[in-house]
Amino acid sequence: MASRLGSEKRKDYLFNAREQLKERGIDHTKVELGIADKFRLWASDTFTNTQVVEFDKVEAEQATKARRTRLLKPKPPSPFQDPYDPYQ
Repeated sequence: MASRLGSEKRKDYLFNAREQLKERGIDHTKVELGIADKFRLWASDTFTNTQVVEFDKVEAEQATKARRTRLLKPKPPSPFQDPYDPYQ
């Protein structure tokens, strides 16, 4: 999927996937791309002429604004630091 996305769209896609996993309390490090994946994407972006899905100017501004807004959202409370837990 990531090879068909442009660089900005790919960054936005990975950011949203990472944030959704964080909100659900799932291991979000699995979203990160490894060195081999990054190299394959770079090679695909550089040497192939496949059709790429990319933001237009308005969508890029909206995505940047949405990422900023999402980062400002308060984090959910951790279940491991419950102030009402009598066993802590």
